Amino acid sequence: MPEFVPLPLHRYNPARPDLPPEWTSAPAGPHLHGPELSLLAAKSPCNVVHVERLGTADTSAETLRRWLGEDVLTPMEPGFLLLRSELPNGRARWSLLGGVPLVSVAEGGLLRLEDVQPSQRDDRLARMRSAKAQFAPVLGLLETDSGLNEFATYIAHDEPLMECRQGDGVRHVLWRVPQVEEPVAQAVVKGGTALVAGGHATLAAALALWAEQGPGTPGNRKPWDYVLCCVTDGSPDGLDVAPVHRVLTWFRKFDWETLLTKAEERFHVRPATMPEDLAMAGDGAFLLYLPTTLWLLIPREPVPDTHADNPQTAEADALLARCPAHVLERGFLRGVLGLGDEELARHFLDYFLSPEEALRLVRGGEAQAAFILRPTPLADLRAMATAGRTLPARSVAVPPCVPSGLVFYLHGQ
Repeated sequence: MPEFVPLPLHRYNPARPDLPPEWTSAPAGPHLHGPELSLLAAKSPCNVVHVERLGTADTSAETLRRWLGEDVLTPMEPGFLLLRSELPNGRARWSLLGGVPLVSVAEGGLLRLEDVQPSQRDDRLARMRSAKAQFAPVLGLLETDSGLNEFATYIAHDEPLMECRQGDGVRHVLWRVPQVEEPVAQAVVKGGTALVAGGHATLAAALALWAEQGPGTPGNRKPWDYVLCCVTDGSPDGLDVAPVHRVLTWFRKFDWETLLTKAEERFHVRPATMPEDLAMAGDGAFLLYLPTTLWLLIPREPVPDTHADNPQTAEADALLARCPAHVLERGFLRGVLGLGDEELARHFLDYFLSPEEALRLVRGGEAQAAFILRPTPLADLRAMATAGRTLPARSVAVPPCVPSGLVFYLHGQ
C-alpha cells in the first residue's frame, strides 16, 4: 500500500455505562438478516445498526447528529489503532486501522476481489453522503508476512482502549498506537498492494463520494479523500478464507425436477449423502440442498467468464472458471435458473457464513434451496484479483470479521 495515514476517528463515549461495546457494535458484512438486525437494534437505541442498516439515509444522518449532540460519540485524537481479534479456539489475528487515500485505491493500491451489487453500493453511498460517515472499515490483506504481528506484540503491552466480545464468541481488543510508533506502523503497511477481503460496497461508495465531492490536492487533502481501512497480514498461516453460502428464497418458486434435468447439460448431477462429499469432488463443485434431497453438482467443463480471451490473464481466467462461487452464479443461477442481473440483485438470494444455518432454513421451509460452497485458496484469490478478475458479490469472508461501530470515520467533523 503506497500510503497509510492516521485519521481523526470517533468512538462511543467510554464514560457512559449505558454504551458498552457489546450493546453498540454489530457484526460486519452483508450476512445479517431481519431477525438479527432487530435483536441488535433492541440491545440499545445507540446500536450502530440504527445508522448503518436501518431506516433511510436521512434518518441515519439525523440519528448521528443527535448522538453527537448527546455525547453518545466522542472524538479521538488522530492516530493508528491496533486490533486483536481472538477466536474461541484460541487463534487470533492482528490488524492496524488507519486511512488509505482514495487516489491510491483508484491507482490500484487496493485490489478488488468481488463485484458489488449496485443496490448495496447505492445504500452505502446514500448514507455516507447524508451522514458524512463511514461506520465500518474496509478489510485489506497485505501481500506477505509484513512484520505486523511482531509490531503488535510490542504495542499491546499498554492498556487497551476497549474490549468487545461478539455473540459468536470472538473477542476484539483495541489499542492506540503511540504517536512515536506511527512511522513504524506505516513502514509495516507500506509496499505492494493489498487485497480487499471485506467492505467492497463501502469502498465502492467511498470512491463514488470522492468523485462526487471532488478530490483535494496533495497539499490540501479533504476528509472524503480517505477511506478507513483495517489491514492485516496476508500470510495464509494466519487466515481462514471462508466461502459465503447461498440460500434461494421463495421470491419465485422453481420446478426442481425440470431444473435438475436441465442442469445435466452443464453439470454432473449426483445424489450426495452428506456435506462431506463436497470435499472429495472436483473443481467448481457445489452442493444443492433441497428439502428432501442433497445433490452434488460438478461442472462438465470449466465455466469461463465473458472476457476470458486475454492470453496475459489466461492463468487467472482458468482459476476463475473453476471457482465455485463463479461456477454457481454463471453456470447454474444464470445458466440453469435463468436469473439475470436484476433478479440476482433483488431478493432471490440470502447469504450465510454458516452452512448449518442455510440448511436449517431449507429444512424448516423458510427457503426452497441452499447452495453450499467450498473455500477458494487465498493464493488463487490473489492471482485472480491481480489480473483484474472478480468473483460475484458476497463470495468470500475472512473471519473473524471486524465489527461495525468500534470506531467511526466522520467526514463532516
